[in-house]
Amino acid sequence: MLSSESCEILGSTLLFLYHRMDYFEGELRQNILKAIVQRHMTLFLHWNADVRNKYHHLLVYRVVRANRFVLDSAMDHLLIGRCAISSLELSRAHDDEDYDDVGDYYSQHNDKHSKHHHAVQHPCNPVMSAADLGVLRTEQALWRAFDACLAVVVAQERRHAREGNRKFQDEQLSARSRALAFRKLNRQTTENSNAAATTSVNEGLPGGKPCHEVELLDEELRREPPYYLRYLPADELAVLDELRRLASSIKYPPELQVYASHSLCGYSNLLKQYYRELDNNGSVEAPALGYF
Repeated sequence: MLSSESCEILGSTLLFLYHRMDYFEGELRQNILKAIVQRHMTLFLHWNADVRNKYHHLLVYRVVRANRFVLDSAMDHLLIGRCAISSLELSRAHDDEDYDDVGDYYSQHNDKHSKHHHAVQHPCNPVMSAADLGVLRTEQALWRAFDACLAVVVAQERRHAREGNRKFQDEQLSARSRALAFRKLNRQTTENSNAAATTSVNEGLPGGKPCHEVELLDEELRREPPYYLRYLPADELAVLDELRRLASSIKYPPELQVYASHSLCGYSNLLKQYYRELDNNGSVEAPALGYF
């Protein structure tokens, strides 16, 4: 069913896996994960946004049974930025001084599997039991295959990003030119010629009234390219290349490249939502998903 060309069948299958993944054990679970990995490219780069969204949720919340912070996914670091996770690590390290409940660092997927989620408060905590460490290592090994597939998508997107980056720079130059024109118009029409120049182009227009064009311009000037498309440190590039080679047997569909940026953006936003909830609440509840 994961090979179906029908987006309705794919969506229903992904939704079934999203709601039932915690009930699969042992060899059955590994076979299902293997099938998902083999279909990763067509699912992650699917033309239908609902299929992509359901697959993103399956990856973030259901594929592994470990909290993503202790999972220590290399692609999580790359897709949302190392600083975002580092700040969470500092926050958690500070909280751990007075934190006694060791179970909250694993997501509570299901009471049946609560034994999988009684992990340590912090991945560096030396009191982690051998059983917990074994579960964590197993989940990390399972997730590494998905990290490798994601690395291929990111690497391909980086190759195609040069033209996009040039377009982005041209758009920024155009936005700055329009901002300067608005400020010049403001200086010519403002009664108080000595008023301090504002950093926002949405202030000080004739009559003091903002307009939709200026609001869009403000938003354009604040826009930045995603972290994974910027110049990366050598160590992160090395990790990306290593993961990409692990997925050399997975065929990349070039005809679906057009959907890569949209899918990476949606997946990254979902990861950010996950880590924000983890930072705020100390645990994460998988959101409810419905049918088409």
